[in-house]
Amino acid sequence: MNEPIIKNIEINHFRRFKNFKGVSQPFNKFNLLYGWNYSGKTTLSKIFEIYSETFDRNTDEDIDFKLATTKGDLCVEDAEKIKTYVFNANYVDKNLFFESNATTNLIVVADKAKEIIEKINNLKKEREVLFSDKAQYEKELKQEEKAFSSVRKEYSDKIDKIISNRFNANNIQAIERDLDKTNLNQYVLEDLILNSKIKTIQNPTKYSKLEKISLLQEFDLSLFEELIGKSVQPSDIIKNLSEKNALDWVKSGIEIHQNEGFCLFCNNKISSERLDYLDNAFQSEFDKLGNDIISFKSRIHKCSTIIPPPLQISDNYKIEYEEYHNLLVQEIKKYNSRCDVILKILDAKLNKRNLIFKSNIKSNINEINTIIQHINYII
Repeated sequence: MNEPIIKNIEINHFRRFKNFKGVSQPFNKFNLLYGWNYSGKTTLSKIFEIYSETFDRNTDEDIDFKLATTKGDLCVEDAEKIKTYVFNANYVDKNLFFESNATTNLIVVADKAKEIIEKINNLKKEREVLFSDKAQYEKELKQEEKAFSSVRKEYSDKIDKIISNRFNANNIQAIERDLDKTNLNQYVLEDLILNSKIKTIQNPTKYSKLEKISLLQEFDLSLFEELIGKSVQPSDIIKNLSEKNALDWVKSGIEIHQNEGFCLFCNNKISSERLDYLDNAFQSEFDKLGNDIISFKSRIHKCSTIIPPPLQISDNYKIEYEEYHNLLVQEIKKYNSRCDVILKILDAKLNKRNLIFKSNIKSNINEINTIIQHINYII
């Protein structure tokens, strides 16, 4: 064992003990100390309590003793060399508390036992108050349920008259179970919306099914910026033909005369070398840019989406629909206007491929498609 074993004790001075030279037989594994009341048994146990965590050294400053152990003598200053646990009358007073009443016997064994018992008593009082409150709340709940049942009956009769479909209080209770109790305000309707819903319910065959609106397809504005930002110089032959407004005329002529030996215009012989020369002139970077611009122009289409007018929407959703309908009309106007500007810039670039163009046009297709999604949801 690591800890020393106590074999005997000598006390020069501690309370009633003076010059006590120890017991005649050394302590063994089990030892019995007995004597009359107030003969010093508890005082002797205080010696061993000095080496426990609970001892208050300030209460006994005049202490002079020595413990004989298997690992040498220990005095009061050697508290760290041995640890003891003492369960004497002082321990019982501090850590055991007995409480009894007509229904239960309670024994608390712990540090700060009296504080725990006091806390238990306070909790009992709080429980009595809670039970009293509970009884009062249950009484009030019954009164509220009775009043609410009357309200259910009143409104189920009103609903039954609107829909003419045997609606009763049980139907309302079924609806209540599906309600989000944490946010009941979302179910409160303004009179205008309420009346429109009632009107729709009372005229279920008035409205026909509408087709949803297709989303717009995005075109690549970054490619647009790239095309108008290029600068390409025309070859001499292209420049000459362009000045004479003969570019398209010559292009068409090349295609027509690919398999002809003579010019269909002047009837002169055409050499294959001349056709190759003209053909190569139109395959230049200048001509490629022109083809790319024309190709991009073909992808720009103004929006011609047909939006169902609000009159075709049931009253239940008409107010919300009108809001998104107006937003969509405005965004489509912006979109078409931007398409016009893009096409004009591309035409200008086509005629002036040697110039660099810049644009800060932004697409609003995302905004349009978001509004269309809302409208489709309503539809």
